[in-house]
Amino acid sequence: MLPCLTNAVVAALIFQQFFNLHYGIIIWVLDFFGIDKINWFREPTKTPVILSITVFWPRNTGWNVILYLAGLQMIPKEFYEAADMDGAGNFRKHMFITIPILPPIMSFAVTLSIISGMELFVEPYVMVNNYLSAAPLNKDRLTVAVYVIYLIKRINRFGREEHR
Repeated sequence: MLPCLTNAVVAALIFQQFFNLHYGIIIWVLDFFGIDKINWFREPTKTPVILSITVFWPRNTGWNVILYLAGLQMIPKEFYEAADMDGAGNFRKHMFITIPILPPIMSFAVTLSIISGMELFVEPYVMVNNYLSAAPLNKDRLTVAVYVIYLIKRINRFGREEHR
């Protein structure tokens, strides 16, 4: 439940400190195992991984756990009792009772996750230290909301189509 209540800015700052090049705990663990330091926020191939980890934990995990737990609790126990009487094992109960009943919960969780991904702005903005002002635009950290802010700030297009 805690990940779902954590503010996105706080979570982004915590993960930024985890992956800090000079004193981050992840860098310390890599150094302990003899792996060279990685500048997570400046390498185009590493930044999306860090942003994905940062977004997955605080933003989506808490809600999805709550949704799936509610979905599992709504399955009547009689279904499992009947399957036990028929001699079904745990795998069969899971495949023929649990999975067929959960698609509405799964589709709702996927829909909420997609909406959450579309409005993703805070984490990339906070973790990469206002990269919007840097030219050219860093496409490795681009999300829909970040691109909208880029169009507004950098190109000065406020939602209007330019006529030629």
